[in-house]
Amino acid sequence: MSFDFSVFPPGGARAPRDPDRAPRQLTIRKPGPAGITIVALAIIGAIIYAASIVWTEILWFRQMSATRVILTQWGAHIGLFVVGFVVATALIFFSMSFAYRHRASSTRGEASAALRGYQEALEPMRRLAFWGVALFFGFSNGARLATEWRTLLQFLNRSSFGQVDPQFGLDISFFVFVLPALKVLVSFLMTVTAIGLVAAIIVSYLYGTIRLTPRPHASKQARLQTGMMAACLSLFIGVNYWLGRYELLTSDSGSIHGAMYSDINATLPAHSILAVISGLVAVLFVVAAFKGTWRLPVTGVAVTVVAALVLAGAYPALVEQFRVRPNQRTLESPYIQRNIDATLAAYGLDNVDYQTNYDAATTASAGQFDNDALTSQVRLLDPKVITKTVQQLQQSRPLLRLQLRDEGRSLQRGWGTARHGDLRARTQPLGPVRRAADLGQPAHRLHARLRRGRRLRQPADQ
Repeated sequence: MSFDFSVFPPGGARAPRDPDRAPRQLTIRKPGPAGITIVALAIIGAIIYAASIVWTEILWFRQMSATRVILTQWGAHIGLFVVGFVVATALIFFSMSFAYRHRASSTRGEASAALRGYQEALEPMRRLAFWGVALFFGFSNGARLATEWRTLLQFLNRSSFGQVDPQFGLDISFFVFVLPALKVLVSFLMTVTAIGLVAAIIVSYLYGTIRLTPRPHASKQARLQTGMMAACLSLFIGVNYWLGRYELLTSDSGSIHGAMYSDINATLPAHSILAVISGLVAVLFVVAAFKGTWRLPVTGVAVTVVAALVLAGAYPALVEQFRVRPNQRTLESPYIQRNIDATLAAYGLDNVDYQTNYDAATTASAGQFDNDALTSQVRLLDPKVITKTVQQLQQSRPLLRLQLRDEGRSLQRGWGTARHGDLRARTQPLGPVRRAADLGQPAHRLHARLRRGRRLRQPADQ
């Protein structure tokens, strides 16, 4: 048997293709009956599985006479998803379609030739690509918004607390119900606007309405669209900064919840200034959209970035380091007292009458309880027998947990960490452990005493 290799050129390369020869067409095999049956069974199985979960939830809540609870939750989930999906999809698709409808043809330069190549490659599947991008971001933003169903229901069913906060004079219900809902709404609008702006810029660049060479240039329609969307985005950023002022009162950045000295005297003014700057930048973007000059809004964006780094980052850190820490007890005592008063009011303990002249002396005498009438009914518990039972109870209800740590001589507790010498340790009702930590007993000594079952004693000078 012999082979004729003369049809191949030297070097083993393939022979050039005949230009008159029709290109080979790719054929896609249609799925057979078996494939269609498998896919159909998989879809039916998924539907049955999902329906079983839904029906099980309904039956369980119906047994508890609380069917309305699960239906309300599902309704909020579905409603928020639909709203987020429709709004995000419509805004992003409209942004790309508007940029495409006002496209301009560019015929000069190598960059224009490259763009024409991209346009020709995109045109057969342009509508599919636009809808795909819009649906993808619409689904992701709708799903993210649906997770905030609890925030929506709390906002819709809000009620007044009848008490105002000491900083802004607003009702406490604003911080519990209204502020979280406003933050969710502003975050959603800010994200969707940013995605729509980026999509519009990309489409405008691909179709020549925005050019970077030989010098930056944008058509009137592209300038109006990008300028107005950038103004809306800057406005949403300013609103987010303004809401951040109120969010300081519910922050959990340190060992104490709420705003402290540096938050009120440094971070809060910084957020106010950044909100005003963002509003001014939005005005500059509107002016640039009609006047055609981008120097002012670009300068405003640069100023906003620098101000955010300096005012919201560096300045509060410097105030905390050089102003607060040297005089922490005096400066932060009023804000700690606010936290204590709010906690007492929340638990209904603000009107408790404290008695400080309690006489702890006892009138019992030695041997008074040494008789069978009193001790015959006392249960004797063997530690070796009940150890596992106590451990199981502690695992299900961890009221207190102590662990020895070498660094910082700290007490690890179920509610947090109380470091040795930290004046801002959380005041949770831990009884003798909290008292021992306040008195300055080292953690390792306290841990050893608890393991031996000894009582905690105060130092001799207390």
